[in-house]
Amino acid sequence: MDTNSLTVMPMSQEISLTPGETYTGSITVANPSSSAGNLPYKASISPYGVTGTKYNVDMLSENSHTEMVNWLTVHSASGTLAPNDKVDISFTIKVPNDAAPGGQYAAIKIRKEDPTTTDNGVNIGNIYEVASIIYANVIGEVVRDGKVTNQTIPSFITTPEFTSTATIENHGTTHEDAMVSFIITNAFNGGTIYPYDKSDTGINEVIMPDTTRELSYTFKDMPAVGPINVTQTIEYNDQTYTHTQTIFICPIWFMIVVAVLIASLLSLIIFHIKKSRRRKNKSSL
Repeated sequence: MDTNSLTVMPMSQEISLTPGETYTGSITVANPSSSAGNLPYKASISPYGVTGTKYNVDMLSENSHTEMVNWLTVHSASGTLAPNDKVDISFTIKVPNDAAPGGQYAAIKIRKEDPTTTDNGVNIGNIYEVASIIYANVIGEVVRDGKVTNQTIPSFITTPEFTSTATIENHGTTHEDAMVSFIITNAFNGGTIYPYDKSDTGINEVIMPDTTRELSYTFKDMPAVGPINVTQTIEYNDQTYTHTQTIFICPIWFMIVVAVLIASLLSLIIFHIKKSRRRKNKSSL
């Protein structure tokens, strides 16, 4: 079964919109060079949003932050691409004069239909979709109201990996960027474990308006045993939130070894105590 599909660039873009004006932009759709043949495509528009703290993508629901769907028009929305070929698809956003300031979100979806695939002699109409997300902000008086409400790092783990979590709220009228960074060092010698190189400046996360997002990051290949110091820093809504935690890494095998050593030491102490008492008893006789 051929699963070669189209790619779209950029996967997302941030733009500013002015009420009463028309914005013009574009995305690029490409057929990978490894594709087995020509790929037909068709562009469509959908609202973009998220649900739940894990940010499950929602491209069906409409609300006050997805009105841009009605302002957006895609031009040259269909065609066919040969392998290693690409095309720029332009779009325009005609912003109403009375557009409310704040965030507006939509997705330009690119669909590839392949009706020629067969499975056990039966034709199957496979559909593959990719999307380019538009994060727009209508210029005007927007409300920026958000904060980090929780940062959690474990203090004790039995395997050389751990997960850090953070909860961020956005009660404003537009999306906000949260920059998350980590510093992990060996508590004994101060050696840097993470970041691996200076080019790693952090992770940028988008926090949508009227949502709460739970972020989760897992770090592997930590030292097999011993303490490490972890500092998580979040820059969000012009505030910096820092949480530092010392994690003790104590694998099961190490605990067993320590328990055996302690048991052996206690047995040796008890043996010497009993032996000493026997000697005293003999001397008293």
